[in-house]
Amino acid sequence: DQVAAWLLAIPLGTSVLLGVRRFRADATVWWLAAILGLNVGASLLHSPALSYSLLQCLNLASAWVIYLIVLNALDTREALERFLRCVLWAALVAGVAGVGAFLLAMSGFDVGGAEVSSAAAERLTRAFGAYGFMVEPNIFGSFAAAHLVLGVALLVGEPRLLDSPATVRLARWTTAVSLVALVLSFTRAAWVGAAVGLACAAALGTRSLAIRIPWRRVFISLAAVTAVAGLMLALPGSAGYNAQWRIFWNT
Repeated sequence: DQVAAWLLAIPLGTSVLLGVRRFRADATVWWLAAILGLNVGASLLHSPALSYSLLQCLNLASAWVIYLIVLNALDTREALERFLRCVLWAALVAGVAGVGAFLLAMSGFDVGGAEVSSAAAERLTRAFGAYGFMVEPNIFGSFAAAHLVLGVALLVGEPRLLDSPATVRLARWTTAVSLVALVLSFTRAAWVGAAVGLACAAALGTRSLAIRIPWRRVFISLAAVTAVAGLMLALPGSAGYNAQWRIFWNT
């Protein structure tokens, strides 16, 4: 993805220099640029391994440039809707892969994509949980958390972006699968991140966009999540042990 973004940045920069396309930047772009500049400055002044630090700054920039490419590429309503559907499908496929791998592994069919061994749960030899196509549960959990917040925000706050009933159904399925994937990643930081993200989306929506949040549905969803968490605690074997360890660790 990062290599593709840099390759796409070449025609974008060329078209801007030739005056064919107008360069678009918002506050997020400038904040990312400022943070990157601080990282480069700190590396130049204080890093004991300058080459490594600058390479990491380049790696960071190669990820953040994706936002710049998307911002400048989605210049029509049709492109925005098509991109949104692609994002939702990608999240749905990745989530199903991770959840499926976890369920298969728990059933004794280890096909990869999940770590459910007792050693990982009890002795922390590896990160426990589902990760699907991704490297580890932490990355998978963060991915699921981001798309859970996106799905909820779309369904509750921005129905205008969901151009058809098919897209609404896709958003619902993606949100539901992302929630299950988030739980099965067993990543506490992603759990906290999702909660904070949902709270921020609710606060921004009610204050800035005058969105009415369906609290009844929210409470039903929270009850369902609580029930799933309780089930994970009660499960015998490594999953239940790992859930209890992660919740009660350092308490």
